[in-house]
Amino acid sequence: MSDDARQLRASDRASLERFGAPMLTTAPTALPSVLARALAFGAIVIAAVCGGLAGYATGALSCSQGCAGTSLASAAIGALVAAVGVAALAALVLRSMSEWADQASVWGRRPNRVPKDPTNDVT
Repeated sequence: MSDDARQLRASDRASLERFGAPMLTTAPTALPSVLARALAFGAIVIAAVCGGLAGYATGALSCSQGCAGTSLASAAIGALVAAVGVAALAALVLRSMSEWADQASVWGRRPNRVPKDPTNDVT
């Protein structure tokens, strides 16, 4: 960044403070809300627990006796597969939520603009 750009920003900041305008201290973000991220994390944990239980049950039922290692290994594999699957879905859902919110804000800034309905082809 050049010295002129820094000086311009400093002068803009001084004029904004002089007129009592609020200063933005953070940039807008495209991250989903904290609640949405916490719910996604909770869903991943629940899926891992359920996958582990299903894997343990599968390992225990497939062996006749003394197969604690097989049951634990199948529990770990089940938990991992379930957690990775739900994590992929959660990432897609969170990404689509942020894109949807971004598109909604664009349409909200354009008054008298309604998206065209592709099913109604009457002109």
